[in-house]
Amino acid sequence: MGKTEVMLCEDYVIGAGGHKKVYLDPRDSSRCIKILFDENDADWRREAQYREARARRGIVSQLLPEYYGEVATNLGTGYVFERIADYDGKTSRDLRHILMEIEKAPNYDLLEFGMSAFLRSMLAERIITTNVEYENFLVQMVTDVHGRVRIVDNIGTHSRFPLILYMDDFARSHIKRYFLRLLDDIARDFPKALPQKLFRHLVEYTRKV
Repeated sequence: MGKTEVMLCEDYVIGAGGHKKVYLDPRDSSRCIKILFDENDADWRREAQYREARARRGIVSQLLPEYYGEVATNLGTGYVFERIADYDGKTSRDLRHILMEIEKAPNYDLLEFGMSAFLRSMLAERIITTNVEYENFLVQMVTDVHGRVRIVDNIGTHSRFPLILYMDDFARSHIKRYFLRLLDDIARDFPKALPQKLFRHLVEYTRKV
C-alpha cells in the first residue's frame, strides 16, 4: 500500500459494528475513517456499487454521508466519510437512543413530523437500504430540539441485477416497504413513543404519499 498517511489508535474510535470500526479522522474532525474487518466486505461492495450508480445518474443526497475516498492508514485501507455530528460537535446518536429518550418523555407531534420528513426525504432521494436496524440511522441534532435522520450503513441492494438502482418506481415501492418495517419495529420496541393511533396514522401516510 506504500507509505502510511494516517495513524489511528483506539483513542480515535467513535463507533463500531460487526463489520468495521469508525475512527475520528485526526486530520479533520468533520470527517471519520471506516476500517473494515474484511476488505472484501459485501456490505461495502453493495454501498460502493450504489454510490457509483447514483453518481452516474447525477443524484445528490442529503441523507447519506459524503464519501471522500480511500486513505492509507496503519490499520489498512481506510474509507473517509463525512462525520455525522450534532450542532454542538458531538457525534450523533443512533435512532435507538433517541427513541429511548422519547419513551421517557413522549412527544408525538415531534415524532410524527420527524418520521414523515424522513420518509419524504428517502422517497425524494430514492435511498435504498438492505435492512432497517436502528444502528443504521443517526439522528443529527441541528438545534437542541430539532434533528434529522441520516443513513450511515446497509445502503444499496442485495440483488445481483440491481434494476432498482435505475427504475424509480421499483425504488419507491422498496422504500415504502422497508419504511413500514421500520414503523413495525418501533411500534413493537417503543410502544410509548409510537402508540397504536400514531402508528396507524403513519402507516396510512406511508401508503398514500
